[in-house]
Amino acid sequence: MIFYTIVVGLLILAIDRVEAIADTRALILLGVGVAAMFVLWPNAIYWVAPTLIVLPLAFREMNSISAAVALFTIALLPGFIVVSSMILSGAMFGRPPAEAIAVWNAILHGAAPQEVLHSAWLASFGGQFTAAFVALALMCATIAPRSWLIIWRLGLNRREQTQPATALAALLLPPISGALATYFWHLDAPIVVVACSLAAVASWTATASLRHGERAAWVLLSLAGTSFGWAAPLLWQDSGLAHLRHILLT
Repeated sequence: MIFYTIVVGLLILAIDRVEAIADTRALILLGVGVAAMFVLWPNAIYWVAPTLIVLPLAFREMNSISAAVALFTIALLPGFIVVSSMILSGAMFGRPPAEAIAVWNAILHGAAPQEVLHSAWLASFGGQFTAAFVALALMCATIAPRSWLIIWRLGLNRREQTQPATALAALLLPPISGALATYFWHLDAPIVVVACSLAAVASWTATASLRHGERAAWVLLSLAGTSFGWAAPLLWQDSGLAHLRHILLT
């Protein structure tokens, strides 16, 4: 999990660079990040798809069809090459592409039935986008309360209002991606979404020019989020995670 949360943070930074200066290196970083996410995370498509909606808001130079084609080509081509290579590699070793796609499309990507049955998250929210989104958004707002700073600055800070893509991506992409994965029965626990939210908000913080009072609020919200995170029951429903929590706290 740690690797794709790092990639999530890099993608937020790439969106910020695209929004701020829109240079080729920022677009290349975005494409490489998308490719890395497809390598590391079977649910990468649920993060990449809503990112495509944010990109036109970030890339203000997209004023023609050719610019749009160039943007999405640079952003998606590396990921397409990675996915195609994985499917072709599987075919070379005896797994037809149709079988690989069927396994990915299965509940929890073909996990053992007992693992599916033990997922309290899927039992409560599997196949429900809206309910899962609301639950994940509230969870992120509670366990990663630094995201409230994003809402504050979107409402009052002129820079965030004129360049909102990075802030909106950090705020909304984690719960949207998690809700999409839950709707298709591909997310077994919300802790992954919360970790992605923490990484996304941290990357946004690195790009924002916080005032003195906002920095103090950031510290206080971080301490509050840490306390809520250790106490939140939904994060520790998995027996392995619950056992890890017990070891760390005793």
